[in-house]
Amino acid sequence: MANEGIRDTAGICAAATSMLTELRNCKSTISTFGFGADHNAEMLCRLADTADGTYSHVETEDQIAEAVGEALGGLLSTTHQMPGTALKATRLTHLACWTAGCSL
Repeated sequence: MANEGIRDTAGICAAATSMLTELRNCKSTISTFGFGADHNAEMLCRLADTADGTYSHVETEDQIAEAVGEALGGLLSTTHQMPGTALKATRLTHLACWTAGCSL
């Protein structure tokens, strides 16, 4: 669970709404992923709903690629022609970011 920054669901959703308002020239959404049993599914669902994204529960490492692929595939088939993604990983994983076609 988060131990720095905004920790409550309402605060996180408000911050996301504020950021998405700033990015209004770029169609932006936030999709969330809950890994394993130790995550706040309610918060992740509300954040995804607030930001027109999707929530996916991922139980094992083998399901990560499928969940992310489904989220990105959904964007490409509906509203986003040139999506950008930022992933912030923790612990022993790596940070990966890419963006395309949008300027602030």
